[in-house]
Amino acid sequence: MNHLTSVEIYIWNYLEENKAKIIQMTVAQIAESAHVSPSSIIRTLKKKNFSSFSEYKNMEKQKLNRHDWIYGLTKEQIKLSLKILKNY
Repeated sequence: MNHLTSVEIYIWNYLEENKAKIIQMTVAQIAESAHVSPSSIIRTLKKKNFSSFSEYKNMEKQKLNRHDWIYGLTKEQIKLSLKILKNY
């Protein structure tokens, strides 16, 4: 992996900390929100081995969709599910 500059580290951290918001935004909107250029975002993603912003965004959407089901559960439902899985 290529080494990231301090700006690229900032961008990567911004993307990671704002995933739910990022998947609804364009690269231009993210750049404005993060106070960086769109090309800096693209360059950062390429250094992180993404071929494009779309690839990154789609991957994050898929990850969030896989975990959405858990947000609607109560603590009791989660505990019960874990107990069942533990005994399975």
